[in-house]
Amino acid sequence: MNAWLQFITVKLRFDSFLQTIINSLKLIRIFIYPYFIFEELVNNMFPNPEQMDISQEFEIGLAHRKDINQMLRFSDRMDDYEKLSSRFNREDICEAAWSNGKIIAFSWANLNQFDSYTAKYKLQKDEAYLYDAYTSPEYRGKRLAYHLRYHLYKILKTNGKHKFYSISIKTNKPTLKFKKNHQRTNYWLGSAN
Repeated sequence: MNAWLQFITVKLRFDSFLQTIINSLKLIRIFIYPYFIFEELVNNMFPNPEQMDISQEFEIGLAHRKDINQMLRFSDRMDDYEKLSSRFNREDICEAAWSNGKIIAFSWANLNQFDSYTAKYKLQKDEAYLYDAYTSPEYRGKRLAYHLRYHLYKILKTNGKHKFYSISIKTNKPTLKFKKNHQRTNYWLGSAN
């Protein structure tokens, strides 16, 4: 019960009123997902995150299966070990940020399939689906998502990936601002229930 109370407290603090209603409807098994699909245009990123050094404060690198338990410690997420383990099993990539040896943010990429709650389809060899970008509440506002995405793009490009897609819930204002302002994305609106 304590985990649920922490989950609800964080959601009420950071989610919009509309997102709170959408989350509440899930409790009675009504699922509504108003979303945008983004094609992220990497070459237009500005400014270059490498010019904004955060290495003094955070370490950025690939997360591995051994890091799953750290990803499970966030009270505002409802992940489980099997779910995260299955991502590593299908060879998804997870770029993470650490502070004092603890993961504080991460972002995932699926190299083979666009796999969201709204659609599933096989990706072309040069495509990747970017998903589940998360920053711990106490570290939000430090541009960690921006840095993680930039480093994830670099890794994916070395793996022959040049087209990147992601989904964002329409009510997630910080993510929409990040994608629209910093990445000059093409996007489409849809809904699934």
